[in-house]
Amino acid sequence: MSKIKKIGLAGVVLAIVFVVAFICFNRKEKKIDRKQDLPASTETISEYSFANSYHLYTMDCQYNLDGGQVKALNISNTDSPYDMMFLCVNDMWYYCYEKQDEITGKLWRIPIQSGELRQEKKEAVIDTEQNGSFTVAGNNYVEVTKGNRIRVYDMVRKKYSDYKVPKEMAYTKKTEWENRTWDVLAQGNDWIVWEGENGFFAQDIAKEKITILGEDASGLAIASAGQRKMYFAPDKREKGVLCYQYDLIENRKEKIVDEDVRGCITNYLKKKDIRDIVLEKFLNNGSEVFFEVKVVTNREKFNMVLKKENNKFVVDTQLSDILQTEKNIELVDCFQSKWFFEGEQIYCYDSKNNEYKEISDNSKEMNIYRVLEEGSW
Repeated sequence: MSKIKKIGLAGVVLAIVFVVAFICFNRKEKKIDRKQDLPASTETISEYSFANSYHLYTMDCQYNLDGGQVKALNISNTDSPYDMMFLCVNDMWYYCYEKQDEITGKLWRIPIQSGELRQEKKEAVIDTEQNGSFTVAGNNYVEVTKGNRIRVYDMVRKKYSDYKVPKEMAYTKKTEWENRTWDVLAQGNDWIVWEGENGFFAQDIAKEKITILGEDASGLAIASAGQRKMYFAPDKREKGVLCYQYDLIENRKEKIVDEDVRGCITNYLKKKDIRDIVLEKFLNNGSEVFFEVKVVTNREKFNMVLKKENNKFVVDTQLSDILQTEKNIELVDCFQSKWFFEGEQIYCYDSKNNEYKEISDNSKEMNIYRVLEEGSW
């Protein structure tokens, strides 16, 4: 097992909890052109709704990508009594939402030029009837209504399209109006994976095509925009099955079974008496998906982190070492090379420098952690 450098720092943890019902992902372009579509290359930081190629963002602050150089933002609408909520950002636009009451609201955006917000050019995009769930994907405002309609507004061409949620996925009259909600698992510039009470479906915005992915069971789910793959682990799992993998390009579902991961785990632990392998959580880092599993042997239990390389599972030895050597900690989130653990304090492992440390309240790492807390759904 590899050794991790450790640094101890005293600090007071400030946890900022920010709850919001919208999820967005898209990135990358440098020059504002309102008549120009986002290019295909915008999925470089596509898993992060709160980051573009220049900065990390919240509603109130802007940071460098390393968490440094804090800059206060004053984006609230001074002419309005309503609060603004940060929604998402790409290299061209910063999006925020003004909820006016229980059924209405307004989507705003601010242009980004040379990496800087032009707050004086803030503009209203669309009035939203808050009767469903919405997101921003590429140049599109996309909403799934409580009445089982999918509405798309192209913000460049200023055109609408409207079509139905598939009957198999739609809410019925038996579901209370306030419970007819949808979550976004992942998206690119022209596609979205939606999750509702009756399962998942993929939406191809350009083709106006819906692909039913199924799974009407509760469980853990995650998707990778870069790989266009989704993973789902039902609470009631089939014996010997770790999770399911969906290829959103080829519309193919595959089982990931315990035997797919047993070999790399056995080699890492140097133990052969493995009785069970249980998926604990998924984590996204960029377009890469990580799998935290609990391994049960005849005498002990271990938490480990796995990933796929060349279509085979391998153990992330650095993260697994930390989970086994540090007591009473939990791996909670990550951004690029920074991995965050919660315990008595907040800890960060920098995979680039192979360094694990407790982080102080005024550190760059703590700034990244705060952004993750506000920007994670």
